[in-house]
Amino acid sequence: MIPNFDSIISISLKIFTLIGLGVYFIFALIVVKQVSVMSQNIHDLYNSHLRIFSYFHLLFSVLVILLAIFLL
Repeated sequence: MIPNFDSIISISLKIFTLIGLGVYFIFALIVVKQVSVMSQNIHDLYNSHLRIFSYFHLLFSVLVILLAIFLL
């Protein structure tokens, strides 16, 4: 049985999308780490706000990955 060309492209696009979202998740982890290091070295009024925002960014990236898994 010969696979359908459209299904091959569709599956490969889904795989590349999930790989890209995985890279985005790794980026979000790096952002959290960098904000933590910055907060330890630079004392400012907005450090807690930045730290909370970085964790929201990480949570958002996880939610986007889960949404993509369920929808794709």
